[in-house]
Amino acid sequence: MIHDGLGSVGVPKRRSRRVAWIAIWVALTASCAPASPPPAVPEPAASQATVAERDPSKPSLAKTYTAKERQQLTFCIGISETARRVAAEKLRGSPIEDVKKSYEGKPNARLNVATVDKVFGEEVTTAWDYAVGFFEECAREMAGVSPDRAKFASYCMQNQLMAEVAFQYKTSGKPKEQAYAHFVRFKSSTPKSIVDLVYASIKERAAVRMEVWNTCMAELSGA
Repeated sequence: MIHDGLGSVGVPKRRSRRVAWIAIWVALTASCAPASPPPAVPEPAASQATVAERDPSKPSLAKTYTAKERQQLTFCIGISETARRVAAEKLRGSPIEDVKKSYEGKPNARLNVATVDKVFGEEVTTAWDYAVGFFEECAREMAGVSPDRAKFASYCMQNQLMAEVAFQYKTSGKPKEQAYAHFVRFKSSTPKSIVDLVYASIKERAAVRMEVWNTCMAELSGA
């Protein structure tokens, strides 16, 4: 089950998060990724919530991201999914060492372990909202995209999260009406469209999620 809140954070927590992102960057460069880190962009004010459960609204279709930014934001999609899964394990009470061991010997193990450390070092109220907040932090720290610009990609990120949840319903043999019900709190027609796409698709989990992400981001990057 995918959980859905995180409150605002104070300055000390923001500093510790910056340190966590440095650790992730070191792990990333050790295993391959973008050639150089983007310039850091200002963090949101201490009084501003960095993530909240929300019904994402569709952004303007004006060109918003460069090709390089889109590539880096796509990287953030992958690592945010890892963060979501780790957050779910934390909420289930899994010990951090057990979660780390699950990534040993697998691709990007060092990067994933750094992500585990970050997740377990922070408050997690719901896996869904943690993943959204993580993505927005990644956009700022790894892609150099400011919070006010990241909100557009966040819309696309949440669309692919919906695809992930819908895929879980599909593979468990549940009718799509149950998947519709999962997203009843969202007021737009987007969740239903995504559920329909997932149930009609023959693609694997990762492929259908990326299809949803790429379709959404194409409208925001002009490609």
